[in-house]
Amino acid sequence: MALDLAEEFRPLIADSVVLTAVNNGEIGASDFVFRAAGCALTQSGRRRFIATYERRMRTELRHRPSGTASGIVGHSSSRPGCSGQFSSTICLPTGP
Repeated sequence: MALDLAEEFRPLIADSVVLTAVNNGEIGASDFVFRAAGCALTQSGRRRFIATYERRMRTELRHRPSGTASGIVGHSSSRPGCSGQFSSTICLPTGP
């Protein structure tokens, strides 16, 4: 069920980050290591991709008809128990 809920955000977040990173030349073929039947991002490629992701997560979205602002905020968490792992929070508008 959690994946069903997350699927709604996939085109808004994951797809747009991948397309932005590739289309803006932030990552390219040299940022991948190819092994056997797969590939992985290099360390520098991961850094640039995460920077693109964090920039996307800080983007404020506006609902055009109402003008209500909301955003999805990404940050390197300093909360206890997270030990610097990447986390994100969905911020929804409050009130009318």
